[in-house]
Amino acid sequence: MSVLLFVPFLIVIPILIFYVYLIIKVIQDPNINDNSKIFWVILLLVGNIIGLIVYLVVPDKNILSSKK
Repeated sequence: MSVLLFVPFLIVIPILIFYVYLIIKVIQDPNINDNSKIFWVILLLVGNIIGLIVYLVVPDKNILSSKK
């Protein structure tokens, strides 16, 4: 029975480590402007797995900047 309780931790711990890594990466990335950093951190904190997937899929991280 203890093996069945241990298996989910093998899945959750790497996802948690990757989640924290991405939040730190967003905060420290100089190519992302301040408003986009706030947006990405909120999306990652509130959106959890969906936020992780969206962050990895979107190629331009400055989505709040106005381009003309």
